[in-house]
Amino acid sequence: MRRLIICCDGTWNTADQHNDGMPTPTNVAKLHSLVAAHDGQGVEQIAYYRTGVGTSGGVFRRALGGAIGLRLEDDIMSAYKFLAETYAPGDEVFLFGFSRGAYAVRSLAGMVSNVGLADLRPDHVSPYEDPWQVVKRLMERYQSRKAGAGKTALQEALLQDRPIGVVKFHDPAQVGFRFVGVWDTVGALGIPDDKGLLRLILGDPRKHGFRDTELGGNVSCARQALAMDERRKDFTPTLWTKWGAGQDVQQRWFPGVHGDVGGGYADCRLGDLTLEWMIREAQANGLGIREIAPGQLTPDAFALRHTSYLGWFRFRPTRPRAVPELLDDASSIADRISRTCFDPSVIARHRTPPPGERSYWPTHVLAPGVLHTTWVSARPRWTATGLYLERGVKYNVRAAGEWLDASIPATADGARAGVYLGKLAYWLATLPEALRAALRRIKRLQKADVPFTRRVEGAPWFALIGVIANGQGASEYGSGVEDHEVHVLGREMSFTAQESGYLHLYANDAWVMYRNNAGTLRVEIARRP
Repeated sequence: MRRLIICCDGTWNTADQHNDGMPTPTNVAKLHSLVAAHDGQGVEQIAYYRTGVGTSGGVFRRALGGAIGLRLEDDIMSAYKFLAETYAPGDEVFLFGFSRGAYAVRSLAGMVSNVGLADLRPDHVSPYEDPWQVVKRLMERYQSRKAGAGKTALQEALLQDRPIGVVKFHDPAQVGFRFVGVWDTVGALGIPDDKGLLRLILGDPRKHGFRDTELGGNVSCARQALAMDERRKDFTPTLWTKWGAGQDVQQRWFPGVHGDVGGGYADCRLGDLTLEWMIREAQANGLGIREIAPGQLTPDAFALRHTSYLGWFRFRPTRPRAVPELLDDASSIADRISRTCFDPSVIARHRTPPPGERSYWPTHVLAPGVLHTTWVSARPRWTATGLYLERGVKYNVRAAGEWLDASIPATADGARAGVYLGKLAYWLATLPEALRAALRRIKRLQKADVPFTRRVEGAPWFALIGVIANGQGASEYGSGVEDHEVHVLGREMSFTAQESGYLHLYANDAWVMYRNNAGTLRVEIARRP
């Protein structure tokens, strides 16, 4: 028996990446380097490392690979080929991945479950058989079987009948994955689902999506580290939502953004929190790790969090994550730690925020009849209220005051009536809004967006919008990102929360036009008795 360890790195990530001359490996690269040649019982361990998508090819291919996941299936096929050429009956398999690399290893497990594991060991395959062609045909078969892949019945039949070659397969009952450990699986399914024209040009990314968000029955133990503070919509996480009674699954929230949790920054103290946790969990399942000297890992729950929406991402939509309720009382915190929902570092930071942070994830659950007052500025794209709204509960909202969309005065109901020079921008926006409406009439482009359009279609410009962050992430069958619950609040509104989640507020403006906004509203929120 041997142990095979497959490590797939994140978007634009390599083992030798650096920042200003300082090495900045991700946690996947670090873990790969820490795998011992043999464990304590002498079991041989063979580790495979794959650089992240967007790290090979020319400048254009690297840019598209990182931005939209172009050729992501190459990572999956490369990992599958390594496994098929190396695996022998009785071997244990461990999978690790970050970001789209996490997507790749989860897809690898799904591919093996769906089409089987070919035996491509050199002494078990014909010299006339090209292993790459075998893997490519298996990938086509895997993609064709996934719901929503867009294949006709005839195409499906042809793909299923297409010969794989003179290749033997391992017994499916014997091929399994002892451990799958991932950091912040990216839920952007190849092409961001709001980029309608890009999807038309490059095709439907659902063919690369997970068959669903259920953990495959061939996985014994699964762990996922999740970033509480990441807001880039393109990096919406994909959580496991279903698994079998006998499977050991933990999905744990940690402080920081995507790169804080998965590693890759020079200041890696937050990343070392998740790395230590993942190493500990993998070791408990048999993985042999070489000795780590004191001080080589420096986990710190109070380290500075990075900002991830820089560069190109400054012009992309953001989205608060659907984080579970975090209450500041001993029984609730103990319960959440016992259910492995939050890492203890989250609780420590919540109770004692570091200098520079006034608070960390403040949380209030309203009792019946209790009034909560908050102030909402027109400039931020999101205002976190700290209120955790509960499913099935009715709430009243009242907003007072006035804010400005450039020179246009507005209330919570939207821009005031009258003639204002700034309203020329509203008139010009009718063109991109008409384009968006046309794109959304196409079935697979129902979430398409266009620059310079209102964030909430049909709601007045600059109306007060409330969002309950309860969309869990990537939808089942790769159909896109689950929407959060949206309410057009205006100056007075009553609504019932369909699902629980944190409440966020904003002015209904175009994504790229918030810098010229001004003013603040006073908003009162009460729970109906």
